[in-house]
Amino acid sequence: MFDRRKGGVTQSNIHEGINISGDVGVLTSPISHYSISQISVHLDKIKSYSELTARKKFEAGKKVSLPGVVFRSFFAFIRNYLLLGGFLDGKIGFVLALNSAIYSYFGYLFLWEMIYQQKRKST
Repeated sequence: MFDRRKGGVTQSNIHEGINISGDVGVLTSPISHYSISQISVHLDKIKSYSELTARKKFEAGKKVSLPGVVFRSFFAFIRNYLLLGGFLDGKIGFVLALNSAIYSYFGYLFLWEMIYQQKRKST
């Protein structure tokens, strides 16, 4: 929440941000934020965002190996479920940690595919 006269949303295909000019306050009560109503919607976003992320990384010259694809997605699950406390949210925490791993897997797999296709074109 912000005063539109003092801030705005940054333009980005993925993970938009907010630029604020002026003081920033702190909320005194928690806010429930449910941005996804169905798993199918979440999976559609995962595919779309992971392709955009892969394209951005590819254009920036990032590299990944096939074992790196698997390792990064495994670590994404561990990070979200164990290190960030997803297990405290029960079944939902497990599903969200797994979806995070799937997002990572697809993102790096798409990146790997782009690199692979580029190598095939150059040979």
